[in-house]
Amino acid sequence: MTVSESDFNKLFKIKIGVDGLQLNAIVDIGAVRSIINSKYCTNRAGLKPVKLKLRSANDTQIKVEGTYKAALTIENCTVHHNIIAADLPGDVPMLLGNDFLAKYRADTSWNTETLTLRVGVSTIVTSRVRDDESVNSMKVNTPEGDEGTVFLCSKSDVDIAPGMCEMVKVNNIENILPAVLSPCVVLGNLDVSSIECLILENTNVPIFNCSEYPIRIPKGTKIAYITPDNQRIETCRLTKATPSEIAFAVGNKILTLEGMENLSSENCLLVDDGGDEPIPSLDGADISEDEKEEVRNLCRKYPDVFTTGMKPHAPVPNFIGHLERTNEESIYRRQWPLSAKQKAIAKKEIQKFLDWGVVEEVTDESKLLLGFTFEGRSLRWTRLPQGLALSPQISINALGKIFKNLPIKYYVDDIILGENDPQSLLLLLDKVLERLRESNLTVDPRKANLFKRELTIIGLTVKAGEYVKPNPSRFRPLLALKEPKNAKELRSVVMFFSYYRRWIKSFAVTTQKYQDMINEKIPFEWNNDDRKWVEDLYQYLLSNATLALFHEDRPTKLHCDASQHSLGAFLAQKSDNIYKPVAYFSAPIKGRKLTWSAFHKECLGLYESVKYFEDELRLLNKFTVVTDCSSMKILTVNGRTKKSLR
Repeated sequence: MTVSESDFNKLFKIKIGVDGLQLNAIVDIGAVRSIINSKYCTNRAGLKPVKLKLRSANDTQIKVEGTYKAALTIENCTVHHNIIAADLPGDVPMLLGNDFLAKYRADTSWNTETLTLRVGVSTIVTSRVRDDESVNSMKVNTPEGDEGTVFLCSKSDVDIAPGMCEMVKVNNIENILPAVLSPCVVLGNLDVSSIECLILENTNVPIFNCSEYPIRIPKGTKIAYITPDNQRIETCRLTKATPSEIAFAVGNKILTLEGMENLSSENCLLVDDGGDEPIPSLDGADISEDEKEEVRNLCRKYPDVFTTGMKPHAPVPNFIGHLERTNEESIYRRQWPLSAKQKAIAKKEIQKFLDWGVVEEVTDESKLLLGFTFEGRSLRWTRLPQGLALSPQISINALGKIFKNLPIKYYVDDIILGENDPQSLLLLLDKVLERLRESNLTVDPRKANLFKRELTIIGLTVKAGEYVKPNPSRFRPLLALKEPKNAKELRSVVMFFSYYRRWIKSFAVTTQKYQDMINEKIPFEWNNDDRKWVEDLYQYLLSNATLALFHEDRPTKLHCDASQHSLGAFLAQKSDNIYKPVAYFSAPIKGRKLTWSAFHKECLGLYESVKYFEDELRLLNKFTVVTDCSSMKILTVNGRTKKSLR
């Protein structure tokens, strides 16, 4: 939610006391929660930790320190209200949001000169504070204020049961229909929100209550708004959708079956991007115009793959993997005796999950109790699919099954295709798009880069057949880490450089000191030499770090070396009569190996470097080892080695 610069003076400001501190509070009729600037928080001892993220309109994350119940004094009346303490940008003292306005039944708008609050039997009327500091409110959690935005308010009181969706009648807006409404949180309750949908003729808005309690929507409550861009939508841009797709749009908070059945068909519509041809742009593609037309014709065969909209009900391979098999222990961890009725309810809920292919939210406590049998196996809930430690592995595991036996690379949601000529790449692209269609997956055409010789992927810039180097745009996080204050921040710096260690010669040697600091083997100290180390590495990666791409048909040399405490090596291939580095390797010597002789350390360096570059070396018929230890020639004599060298 945003507000333009010209609308800051519309924010309603009043004098208010917070635990005795006098502030100019901003009454924001669009803000969801009440927030106080951390520096004005006088009751830090009463702060309670809260898992909450705030973002300003320019997408800057705001640090939340906690929540507490403050004593707010307005004129001569004191009320107690839960507010969030956050590091608000600029000099915003406090925001009074919809949770406060609804609680005390406030009458105010952008245009009113006074604010009326009803606290118990008392009525408080306070005037707007006008000053030039309104422009410093920095767009924090405020609604669209552009001219032409229409706010929708309920025409009567409506009760919504827990987990249900109800159609709420709103004010007359026939003159701007058909229109797409923008959803918002209702009454400051994060569990109650309107659903983004298209309104054609009737003026009903779907409101979803995903809380555990019944909710009453009073008459006159703002429940949604329609921006100028979403008014009078052309009918050719409409696509049919099902109630379950609208439920999917809420954010995977699945409606109950009864709630889905109650949704009327005229509200079960979503809007696509309305583009003439939702296919990737070929601007900058390194192919001829005729070849570009071939690519466009291929993409036109897959209109259901190239789309900017979401596609619900996409099957995840082996989704039952989210349930862990437990053979040794009871499926009911706490050994609570469940009645036959409770077991029947649990069985019914699991069957609903299997029938609909959706995941309903289950509390952590319930997951400890929820056990069941599926295909003869005893199962219980786990956080991730069994055998997967990180959530990105879910995506990688699914893509591995979808693109099985295809010569492509993938990482999380990135798919990389490559071939020796455009026609071969076109055939491979056809196979990939067919697999995506079969799996009911989509590709955003705005993010697709097709038939380019140079691509940026996972922080690297790759040029086909020539080189790979770090992408400088990914170095911005390092700018904030150049001056680590402790071992934890130093770890972030070292791990950043470690991602690019293939480009850095003797990386293990140069970072050994800092690894000892991180592991608290030596005290943390940061001086000018350390600053110079970070700056030199940063400048090297920024301008000089370029590696040649590996080719299995080129002459190859493996340079390896060993010192007293570390090993080092690099792989080089001949190109234009020059041997260019392909990758670097380094590692510290640890444990008893530190006592080995220089000759044995050189042999260890050869062994570890061959092991490190094994994938590349196995593709070669032969390669040359380059070392400064002449004694290693013994390894090529008689084909036999001493036992100590094996």
